[in-house]
Amino acid sequence: MKSKRPAASFNDLAAGSKPIPLKKALRLFDQLADMEDVAFGYPYNGCEARAYILCRRMTEMGLTPGKAWAFEGKRKLCVELAGKKYKWWFHVAPVLSIRMPDKTMQQMVIDPGLFDGPVSLQEWGDIMKAPPEKLQVVPPGVAPEGWSGDYNTRISSSSYEADKDASQKMRNYLAWQNTPPRPVFPSQIRRQMPGTQGKTWVTINAADTKKKNKPKLKRQ
Repeated sequence: MKSKRPAASFNDLAAGSKPIPLKKALRLFDQLADMEDVAFGYPYNGCEARAYILCRRMTEMGLTPGKAWAFEGKRKLCVELAGKKYKWWFHVAPVLSIRMPDKTMQQMVIDPGLFDGPVSLQEWGDIMKAPPEKLQVVPPGVAPEGWSGDYNTRISSSSYEADKDASQKMRNYLAWQNTPPRPVFPSQIRRQMPGTQGKTWVTINAADTKKKNKPKLKRQ
């Protein structure tokens, strides 16, 4: 049965979590993005497993992440990264409440497989050509509107099946992913606050789709 539960707005989600300073968020992003047991370098599949593991790690740190979901519209979601197109019918990544330098609070998507830093929901959706009405943000443990599972669209993150699925996917995809550094898109935040960056990725121009930069990845 599909869930009738409405998706939370950014403000609703923020009400249940304490925002962290932007500089701390960037350090956290770099730490998560360099985790050696998460296959960020395999864009073909596995976003639900990566989001699940990142959310669990952040929760263990005392943070309260939510999840951003993007669903296809008339066409599949599409990312063109270093000369290769990746198409999905949905994509998911964690979100965190971040306190900006001007003291405002923003919900930012943490997606180290696509970006070099935290990004806004719009920035995240735009890179996949996702229709704005197909983007959702939900609190921890809540399924996206129209679906029954919050791990993927059918499975709950509290189930043994989710743990087993995430672990198996990471074992497979770590063996199949491209050797680091992986290409990722520049984030507005990183451009505004350049500094120390992780070791497992390289930032490319979003318009750079030359075939000579095509990552050598094995398909599932």
